[in-house]
Amino acid sequence: MRRTIAWLALLYLAATIGIPLAVVQLWHLLPHGPDLTVTEVAVYLHGTSSLGRMSLEEYVRGVVAAEMPASFNVESLKAQAVAARTYVVGRMRSLGGRGCDRHPEADVCTDPTHCQGWLSDDELTRKWGYLDYLVYRRKVSEAVEATGGIILTYEGRAIDPVYHANSGGVTENSEDVWTVSVPYLRSVTTAYEKGSPHYRDTFSFTVADIERLLGIDLVEKRETVEVIDGHEIKVVEQGNISPESVEIVDQSENGHVRLVRLGDSLFLGSEVRQRLGLPSARFTVDTLPDRLIVTTIGYGHGVGMSQYGADRMAENGYDYQEILRHYYTGVQLAKLVQ
Repeated sequence: MRRTIAWLALLYLAATIGIPLAVVQLWHLLPHGPDLTVTEVAVYLHGTSSLGRMSLEEYVRGVVAAEMPASFNVESLKAQAVAARTYVVGRMRSLGGRGCDRHPEADVCTDPTHCQGWLSDDELTRKWGYLDYLVYRRKVSEAVEATGGIILTYEGRAIDPVYHANSGGVTENSEDVWTVSVPYLRSVTTAYEKGSPHYRDTFSFTVADIERLLGIDLVEKRETVEVIDGHEIKVVEQGNISPESVEIVDQSENGHVRLVRLGDSLFLGSEVRQRLGLPSARFTVDTLPDRLIVTTIGYGHGVGMSQYGADRMAENGYDYQEILRHYYTGVQLAKLVQ
C-alpha cells in the first residue's frame, strides 16, 4: 500500500512538471491486482484495422471505460463490467461462441454499433487527459477486478446482456423492439432516471427536412408561373401539414414506435429514428402547419440494462448484483471456471 501511494505521489509530481508521457508509461507498472482469467480474446480493432489479442479481463476493462462514464458510481461500473464480460464470453469461439460475423477471425470488434466499444490506454489518455487517466483507469480497473470472472446466466447459459444509455423510466420487452421474446429481457421500471441526460428531448423538423431525410412528399405542392419584368419565374407553393398526414400506427405499451405513417409512406420506428438522428424510437409527433415537433424519451433501444438507471440505482444504495438482477429478469450470477 505504501509503495502504491509513493508511486502515485511521484506520478502526480511528474505530471505537474510537464512530462505526462512518462506518467502514462510508469502507470502501467503500478500493481492493478491479479488477472483473474487469462482466457484470450481475439478483437478486431477498428482504430487500426487490425486483429488484437488480449486477456479477457483486459478486454473487459477497455469496454467499461469506453461504454460507461468513468465518473459513474463504482457499483454501476461493476454492473457494466459483468455485462461486458458476459457479452464477450457468449461470443468467444474458444468457449463455443459464434464470434463476430463481420470479422470472421475475431470474437468481437470494437464498433459499438455492432459489438461493444473498446478503448486502449492510449485512447483513454486522449479521452480523459493525463491526470484524469490516473484516477479513472484505477477506478475502472477496481470495478473489473472486483467482479473478475463473473458472468450472467439464464438456465445455465451466458445471456445476451444488451444495454443502452437511458430508458426514460421504463425498459422494453425484447419482442417490442426486435420481435423475438427473450425471457430475461423483460420490461422493468427505473425509478431514478428522471432528470438524467436524454430522459426527454424535443426536435423540430421542417417539411424540407422530413422530405429530404425520409425521401417522401409530405405535403402537396402547386407550381405556378409568374411573369416578372418580362421573365417567367416558376413559383412553388407548399401546402401545410395536416394532422391526418402523420399517424403512429403501432407502438409498444411503453411507447416504443414500431410503425409510423408519414404522408402515404409507412416506416418502421427504428428506421425513422436512424434517418432523423433521434436518440430513441420511443417518440411522439406533433404537427404544425410548417413543421413536425418530435419528442423522444430515453436514449438507445431501451432493452436490458439502462446505464443511467444503473448509476442512479447505485447512488441510491443498490449494489451491482441487485442492479443486474433488476434489469435482467430471472438471471443468476456465475463465475467462470479456470
